[in-house]
Amino acid sequence: MRKFIANGTLGDVYLHLARISKIKDEKVVVHHITRHHFWYPEIKSIYKVRPRTQVFFGHHPPGLKLVDKVKIEGFMDFKFCDDLSKFNLPNNYTVVSIKAGRPTLRYRFIREECWKQIIDENENIVLIGDGTSPAMKHKKVLDLTGKTTLMEAAQIVRQSSKFCGFQGFMAFVACSHKIPSQVYYRRDDDLHAIKMNIRKRGGWGKSIIEERKG
Repeated sequence: MRKFIANGTLGDVYLHLARISKIKDEKVVVHHITRHHFWYPEIKSIYKVRPRTQVFFGHHPPGLKLVDKVKIEGFMDFKFCDDLSKFNLPNNYTVVSIKAGRPTLRYRFIREECWKQIIDENENIVLIGDGTSPAMKHKKVLDLTGKTTLMEAAQIVRQSSKFCGFQGFMAFVACSHKIPSQVYYRRDDDLHAIKMNIRKRGGWGKSIIEERKG
């Protein structure tokens, strides 16, 4: 059995998942620390993509190794959920995630004039996000905002032809699975995150079509 301590929000947890996924044939126990209690179920669901993984929140035993010390190697091949048939997805589609962020901080939105510059009017668009994401005026859009779980949305990204959204969890899913990605940023710390969490992960950075300010 391997035991680790970890922290962070959804994007960080996906990177932790990428790390522990390389540990074969062993049970992994993660003691995760975050003040964002409202995300406990989603954090646990991300870790649980790897079989034989147990997650605890809050206090942890002393002397545990930081999971950040485990190196991320290569592309990923995760299955986030088994069945997406209820959504009637088109064969080829671009995922757009207009909103990013968390309730305790200011949300970030891709402005309409930004996504219109890179989305063709004949593309099949699948819009993901929570129920408060803004609508998208497009000729061929399947609006799934507020209709999916986090894992269903991740699998939708996993099966897409292209991804368009802010840096973070969904962008990490796309780039780590070789999905061509238009990755947006708003602040300097977003750019730093793109550099450290995507471009420095071996081939992940090759999935980025362009970084664009949203």
